[in-house]
Amino acid sequence: MANPLAREFVTDGPMLLIGAGVGVAPFRGFVHSRLKSANCANKVWVMQGIRDSEFDELYQGDWGQYEDKVKKVVQSRKATGDGDAQYVQHEILFQADLVWFIINALDGRVFVCGSSKGMGEGVWASLVQVAMKKGKLNHEEAEAFWEEKRVGGQYVAETW
Repeated sequence: MANPLAREFVTDGPMLLIGAGVGVAPFRGFVHSRLKSANCANKVWVMQGIRDSEFDELYQGDWGQYEDKVKKVVQSRKATGDGDAQYVQHEILFQADLVWFIINALDGRVFVCGSSKGMGEGVWASLVQVAMKKGKLNHEEAEAFWEEKRVGGQYVAETW
């Protein structure tokens, strides 16, 4: 059976791929395929949450000849000194300007892959916060903004 996310990767427009640790695995083949097209160069951002680079960063260097064309937003933002782990949803907030730029100014697409509990819910909540902050929306408007993106195919989540 084909990955249901595959049908969503038909555009050559800008995309932000969000996954935690090995959650970026499904994106690798799509990125390789997309970056063969000159139209897609410099239009792919990968936001990967990595708590421990030794265990979570399995695909370092695995982007092949396209390594320099993939804009890896985060490779490792390890736990803070106070013991709080930093997850990909924290990175979304840290990179709010970039996230907002990709979805608004570039009219890009956001793809999320990983666990629905924790990561998936946290990513959605962080995206809502980004819309509130950068779009100056209230919570209800921000939820509606992302729901509209989901219905329109600009926000796709494959979570389990």
